[in-house]
Amino acid sequence: MIKIHDIKNIVEINDYSFYFFLFLLLFFLVFLVFVFLFLYKLYLRKKNNPLKKYLKELKNVDLKNTKEASYSIAKYAHLMSFHKNNTQVSKHILFLLEEYKYKKDVPDFSKDFLSEYNKYLKSVHV
Repeated sequence: MIKIHDIKNIVEINDYSFYFFLFLLLFFLVFLVFVFLFLYKLYLRKKNNPLKKYLKELKNVDLKNTKEASYSIAKYAHLMSFHKNNTQVSKHILFLLEEYKYKKDVPDFSKDFLSEYNKYLKSVHV
């Protein structure tokens, strides 16, 4: 038999596909962890929104007791005013409340104030 000189023996070729697969898998898992943490923080931020608590307190204020109501409305309206969309309406309601604070005897809330207060509650952004 004639020996062929052009054909060489089989040579082992380094295969990095397994390492490449492990790297991609690790990268994907790290990416999933970051996405999960981002969504979890977003969920917690929505769940524990203090503005929602303040709005709930504003809606539950007892308007029969004018003096206490005016102080609690002022407190929560001031806290709501830190949100950029609520600044002007909160300042307006705080200005209207000056009539009912810092006095010994306070009259009942006027119809004008109550209508402005209801508009305020509807216009507040949370």
